[in-house]
Amino acid sequence: MQRHPKLEHLEVVVITPHHRLRLGPANPPRLLRAVLEQMHWISLENLCQQLDLDPLLNLLTLPIRPAFRSTARIN
Repeated sequence: MQRHPKLEHLEVVVITPHHRLRLGPANPPRLLRAVLEQMHWISLENLCQQLDLDPLLNLLTLPIRPAFRSTARIN
């Protein structure tokens, strides 16, 4: 962004393991709330429940799948 001083549009994507994870204060100030509302939030838990998921997106969901977590503990 420093190389593009005329940046006019910015998209922020936040990837979380699930929607139960709360980031920030329970009652954020108005400006922070406005910023948070403009972010794109992706829940890996919800994403992995989609049937025809793109293979690359499917790789993102591996760490939160129960089968992966149980084999990761064994190794």
